[in-house]
Amino acid sequence: MRHDESAVVEDLDVPVAALDATRALLWATSAHDASSVAIDLVRALGGTVVPANDIQGETLPIDLSFDEGSPC
Repeated sequence: MRHDESAVVEDLDVPVAALDATRALLWATSAHDASSVAIDLVRALGGTVVPANDIQGETLPIDLSFDEGSPC
């Protein structure tokens, strides 16, 4: 994940995004579904998801793939 300094997240957006992600996880039936929810949450919070081999700068090395496909 890489922080996008140009993205501005309003205070209310954070709990709404977390609630949306929690609800989506309740309906997840596969690791792929859970991975998609995690990636959507990162983006909703103003972050960017990059491939694991593209880590640089202030990127946090967190694998959101849940062993479904390439690490991201």
